[in-house]
Amino acid sequence: MIRRRRHHRTRKGHYCLLVNQSAAGYRSETLEELISAIRSAECQYTVIKPETPEQALSMARATLGLRGSRRSVPPAISRRGPVTSIIACGGDGTFNEAAQLAVEADLPVGILPMGRQNNIARSLLNEKKKPVEIIMSGDYRKVDMGQAGPYSFIGSLGIGFAPSLAGHLADRRPPRFGIGWSKLGGQAAAEVKPVRMTVKIDRFLFEASPLILNVNLLGYSCGLPLSPTSIADDGLAEVIFDQGEAMGEFSTFTRLISKRKYLYGQKIQLYRGRIIHLVPLKGRKLYIDGDLVEPVENELPIEIREKAVKVFC
Repeated sequence: MIRRRRHHRTRKGHYCLLVNQSAAGYRSETLEELISAIRSAECQYTVIKPETPEQALSMARATLGLRGSRRSVPPAISRRGPVTSIIACGGDGTFNEAAQLAVEADLPVGILPMGRQNNIARSLLNEKKKPVEIIMSGDYRKVDMGQAGPYSFIGSLGIGFAPSLAGHLADRRPPRFGIGWSKLGGQAAAEVKPVRMTVKIDRFLFEASPLILNVNLLGYSCGLPLSPTSIADDGLAEVIFDQGEAMGEFSTFTRLISKRKYLYGQKIQLYRGRIIHLVPLKGRKLYIDGDLVEPVENELPIEIREKAVKVFC
């Protein structure tokens, strides 16, 4: 089913630019290009350049005038009129923060990709158009968000393989060719210690000791198109997992996935579902939209949130 895109209409736009200057691909020239386009459209803008993620949320909530903010809207910002959209200038983590704010404020959110992998941007943006052009068009679509315990995510959540692979990619760009992905995938899988888990996908309950367990709402994760057929607004997640017996498969798996040629089957499987439950999680790291986090609970309930996020794309 094809879902119609909508256009964000406003008499006088006010863009809130949430900028991560620490992003691997940050370039001031790219930011200036967006600001120049906003000025040319005779719209207003406010740039937030925080030093920490906590400061980012505090400053953004104040700028948006959200309830519960410890700061009031600064007079200079107030004179520009209410914020009409939020733009994440950074990587997946920055977009995750911006999207949560956008849902709370009921505003559309855009992506100016400046991360190392830009999984969300690669999943949603039209490669034939420049991100600035997409933002200024005002066209958006509603995209699903997931809730995993206390964590929100838009792109993907991973256990095992994804956190291990993310560690290898922390200080380098993703490989350009399949042979590089093959080597990297084999190394990442070899570092994963399979742990027996109970997994529930809707009414389907089973046990496994997976090397990979990924919950994808969008196609890309860790720079790989793990779920190239995913639909951004169908209310379902793709759950990718193995039984812990596919160690030798991961070099081939990673190489073929990078080329969009892998077919899921018995060794590495793909299911679709709306409500997922994982246990136990102690001692495991979670990969959530590009960030590695330590789970606070031993169980992780995951579901698609009722309210979607409006994304310029």
